Amino acid sequence: MLRTALELAGARVSEADGARRAVEVAGLTPCDVVITDITMGHTRRDGLWLLDRFRASAALTKIPVVAVTGCRELRSDLIARGFDRVLIKPIDVLDVPQTIVTLLRGSDPVDPVDVRRAA
Repeated sequence: MLRTALELAGARVSEADGARRAVEVAGLTPCDVVITDITMGHTRRDGLWLLDRFRASAALTKIPVVAVTGCRELRSDLIARGFDRVLIKPIDVLDVPQTIVTLLRGSDPVDPVDVRRAA
C-alpha cells in the first residue's frame, strides 16, 4: 500500500528485498530518499545497518533516510543516530508522500520524487 500511495503522488518507487540490496540499488541509480523498516526479518535491525552504510558512503551520505518502526520509544534514539525522519507504525500511508515532500524541501525540490524503499 505504501508503494501505491507514493506512486499515486507521482513518485518513482524501487524496492529492495533487504538492506544489502538497498545499498546496491541506491549505488546503481540515483535516488532522492530511502524509506526503511528498522527491523527486517524477525530480530535483525537491518535498518540501522542500512543507515550506517549510507552515512559511510560519500556517494550516498546526503540521501535522506526515513525509518519505520513499531517502537515509539526508539524515536529519539533513531533521530540521534542520524535518521532524517521516523515514522511510527501503524503509519497512515496516505500521509507518507507529504512527509517525503516536506523532507525534500530542505534541498532543491525534485519532481517527480524517486523513492527507494528497503523492505
